[in-house]
Amino acid sequence: LIDVMPTMDVRPFVKVVNNIVSSLGTTVKGDFTDGVILGEMTNQLLQLQRDVGELLPPERINELSKDADAWAATQRERLLERRNLTRQRIEAARQTGDIDPDKVIKKPGVEAERFD
Repeated sequence: LIDVMPTMDVRPFVKVVNNIVSSLGTTVKGDFTDGVILGEMTNQLLQLQRDVGELLPPERINELSKDADAWAATQRERLLERRNLTRQRIEAARQTGDIDPDKVIKKPGVEAERFD
């Protein structure tokens, strides 16, 4: 399963496994009073975490995720470019007096149109 996992899913998978095991709370230490529901699966979940840790050490996670990391970096760059371009346009419109930014710029929580 891990060898054929899409690169975008490697880190989230490891994170979910770790989050599930950390949510066991005291059941990890053997106290099942507050974890009755997950208490039946505690050993299996702990074994899953150990297996994932062995099969996916940090170096292997980095290797498997390198394509996803490159894609994410490209997306981040594009977003920053678009954001800067929008800021430049707003500033230019402000300087020329063609726009009232308070009327055009939507405040957080206000519905806005989406252009793709």
